[in-house]
Amino acid sequence: MLRILRVAQKGSVNSPISLLRQMVGSLKSGQSNQVCQQFRCMSDKHQMAIKPTRFEWTKFKDHIHFYIMLGVLPLTVVTTWANIFIGDAELSELPEDYQPKHWEYFKHPVSRFFSKYIHSPPEKHYEMNLHYINEEQKQVQMRRLEWKVKRLMKERGDYKGWYYVPYNQERIYDSYAEAEKVRNEGTE
Repeated sequence: MLRILRVAQKGSVNSPISLLRQMVGSLKSGQSNQVCQQFRCMSDKHQMAIKPTRFEWTKFKDHIHFYIMLGVLPLTVVTTWANIFIGDAELSELPEDYQPKHWEYFKHPVSRFFSKYIHSPPEKHYEMNLHYINEEQKQVQMRRLEWKVKRLMKERGDYKGWYYVPYNQERIYDSYAEAEKVRNEGTE
């Protein structure tokens, strides 16, 4: 051991590889581990090896593990528990006055759970669809009424179509009647 330290202190011409071989040989022979801690190569050029990053791969693995532990694993446990301890639904006789709920039509307990607590009932979807159809019909009626108003404004020529100012319509119809009377008198 002292021989290795003396060689390292003198800065001998031995290569670092030969020094390492001597250290490993001394360690194999059962000498103390202090040799490795005392020996340093401070004068050599230390170069950093440039290699591509693994950041994206590491992040991808982290996300995959996170979502598996967060979602897949608990859902697997719950589904297995439901299959083992609850089981599928079975048909049975119902009383005459009993109206089944919408989630009671599903066979599997997980499907029943989702239907009861997460998805909305089919009656709600039906009502929403009827509301949508009603709103569309109202819009169609309003468009037809608007076309009729524009057509009548064009035929009568009494209101301007590019803006709206609240008028007293009696005066407008009176002036329209006066204009017709003047036209009729001029043709006689």
